[in-house]
Amino acid sequence: MQRMKVIASSIPAWFGAQALTVCPWLILVVPQRAADAALIAHEEVHARQQRATGWFAWWWWRYLTDEAFRLDAELEAYRVQLAMQPHRLEAFATALATIYRLDITPDEARALLTEQKEHE
Repeated sequence: MQRMKVIASSIPAWFGAQALTVCPWLILVVPQRAADAALIAHEEVHARQQRATGWFAWWWWRYLTDEAFRLDAELEAYRVQLAMQPHRLEAFATALATIYRLDITPDEARALLTEQKEHE
């Protein structure tokens, strides 16, 4: 398996993102967020998700075309990020509700993000 590379680049900003997992071994992150360990951990979840499919292009196709798949992928990644930055719950809920075309409200996103914690 190839080693994971995290590269500072302006490319994620072109998509309105702070970071982007291009494939299971490459994460691009905007330079001003390159030291954000929680953001990198979020993207590492997507890299692991891509590896688990066996073919990262399949992951991307499902991510772009299947709202339920996209929601599950982002919830898993944001929960990892939230564990590292619990003070950012409102920002993550707002992002989840507005950036990913998921047709959910910030209140619904907040409930989904914290749901796992309530069951533990």
